[in-house]
Amino acid sequence: MEEKPNNKRVLSTSTELEQEQQQELDFYLPTDILLFVFTLLSFKDTARAAGVCRKWRAAAATVQNLGTPPRLLHLPTIYSYHRYEFVDLSSRQSHSLSLPKCRRGRLYHVRDRWMLFFKASMRAFTLFCPYTTDSVQLPRLSEEFKGAAFSGNPKSPDCVVVAINISLYTRATISTCRPGDDKWTTVTYQSQYPFPDCIWSCAVACNGSFYWMSPSGRVGIFDPTRNNWRVFNAEHDHLVNGGFPNRRRWFMAEHGGEVFLVRTCIVCSVAVFKFDQTELDWVEVRDLGGITIFVSPKGSYIKDKMPGRMRDCIFFSDDQYFMRYLRHQKRYFREALIRPKEQHEAVWIDAPEDDSVLQGSSKPAT
Repeated sequence: MEEKPNNKRVLSTSTELEQEQQQELDFYLPTDILLFVFTLLSFKDTARAAGVCRKWRAAAATVQNLGTPPRLLHLPTIYSYHRYEFVDLSSRQSHSLSLPKCRRGRLYHVRDRWMLFFKASMRAFTLFCPYTTDSVQLPRLSEEFKGAAFSGNPKSPDCVVVAINISLYTRATISTCRPGDDKWTTVTYQSQYPFPDCIWSCAVACNGSFYWMSPSGRVGIFDPTRNNWRVFNAEHDHLVNGGFPNRRRWFMAEHGGEVFLVRTCIVCSVAVFKFDQTELDWVEVRDLGGITIFVSPKGSYIKDKMPGRMRDCIFFSDDQYFMRYLRHQKRYFREALIRPKEQHEAVWIDAPEDDSVLQGSSKPAT
């Protein structure tokens, strides 16, 4: 009896087996799409998905090593008893906390999960952490000031709070205080070059010094260790010219020991500059290299390893409609997040070390 031919494909060599496996891989999702999907999953679901295949395991490992974006914190009015709302951009979830201790006056600066408030009736600053409700009360400050910032976590011995006032174009009165001090130290410095005023959204601490920028583009640097105030003579016309002067905004941020500047204008694209410590000049950054910038007038952040859709973007906190600027496309996108009516201000603040402090109060962000 004649044997019927076998129509089934027989893989006789390892080469043919590899070709078939490669054809199966072609049906997998592209890596960038797979990473985006994994960023939407919880840590537990991502761990489960990692068991599917090698490609998914590699993608899960990449996602699990991603950084945590700062929270968008909506602040109620000074005399309001409404809850404070924290928005997580990665999960699109909103968490709220009742923080009556935050009602200590005007907010001046945000950094490293801490907020710097000033209460005019007491003439005193307070450093406050909304996640732990820890607070540090500073002594009374009798000197006048227009801007204030601090260098880092007040529990660190290197933390210093600085309040500054500019007068008569060349005089800078700077007061400094460290947590635990019983009084402020105030010194008036005479600048060699005119420094008429500060852009108060441009205040950042970097490598132990504080940086400010004037509306003309001049940079002022204060070193609290050496009690030294310097103003550099270089004029930066490319930062201040063009567009409508009253519709331009500047924001400073620190990243990796470098100072960055973000300039926005209604008639031109958003520009990013980095301060050259050697040439003492602002150099435009053409490629963000995958970093993400979160800007607000009270403190800005630059983060690495953000989820895929957040990279090479600049996020703004102080618009009525939460805005995102995509650098490659040079255009704004309106996110589906609207500031609650009872909140008058929104700032960025680092996420808590333990997310459990915000559990039990979550809801989809609106």
